[in-house]
Amino acid sequence: VNGSTQPFSNKASKTYKYLLWTPECYTTWFTDYDIFHLGCLKSIISRGLSFGIIVGSSILKVPQMYNFYKTKSTSGVSSAMLYLDVISFTPSPIYNMMMYHPFFTYGEQVIVLTENIILVLMLWYYNQNSTSKCLGISIMYSLIVFGFFHAPQSIWWTYPLLGAAAAVLGRIPQITENYANQYTGTLSAFTFILNSLGGVARMFTTMNSTGDLYIATSQFIGVIFSIIVLVQIIMYRKNKKSVKDSKGSV
Repeated sequence: VNGSTQPFSNKASKTYKYLLWTPECYTTWFTDYDIFHLGCLKSIISRGLSFGIIVGSSILKVPQMYNFYKTKSTSGVSSAMLYLDVISFTPSPIYNMMMYHPFFTYGEQVIVLTENIILVLMLWYYNQNSTSKCLGISIMYSLIVFGFFHAPQSIWWTYPLLGAAAAVLGRIPQITENYANQYTGTLSAFTFILNSLGGVARMFTTMNSTGDLYIATSQFIGVIFSIIVLVQIIMYRKNKKSVKDSKGSV
């Protein structure tokens, strides 16, 4: 396994001029004037998309945060999804850091992880969770992070796949809850649109920049489940109450 991960680090150790061009592509563009060179076009597009993804990630969860703040409620949002969103975005950044991948290939994961943690804090605040429960979850999460950083290198390759598994486990309760209620509450369509588009773009940049199949696979899985939730938001967008609430009010 160790041998299979080594090429990723070698491929990622590129230098860039003016953020976008490798030295070779800079020469190709500005000395040879070959701006249609396929390899360089892929490299430049990949690099540009990476920066765009990182910038976009800074607002990815803002609509969801705003919905919570505006309604002073987390109605319609699965707490399991919020917890597992934190867990799902934890292994990959740690893996990328330990593999010495360039920050621009995974920077959005760190940003989105931070946003997911903020959403959990909002969940605790609006649901008025007990201090002991919040403290216990925080300690448990800290131990998980500690374990990831100190695990043997032979299992590092599983980190992105563990993240993908956590993402799936987080989406399934939300998907089933949406289906049962025929209602998506305060879920933000904009967030899931950005999730889906960003995931597709990141698959391209990952394969072009690091060639890491573990990361690309985890991103593909995440995109599929984000699209499913997005379709549900569109399908149930006109429903103002869950099926359960409607039955209770009859």
